[in-house]
Amino acid sequence: MMDIYSKKYRKEIRSEYLRNKSKKEKGKLLDETDKQTGLNRKCLIK
Repeated sequence: MMDIYSKKYRKEIRSEYLRNKSKKEKGKLLDETDKQTGLNRKCLIK
């Protein structure tokens, strides 16, 4: 299992975020990941 704070995990989330076209889907992804990790939304997409 991958550590939710690892760079690799955040990199995968960011690439999935960039692949999504709709703002709604991007928001859902960030909300879900924010709940799991406790990291700020901005931190997740940088």
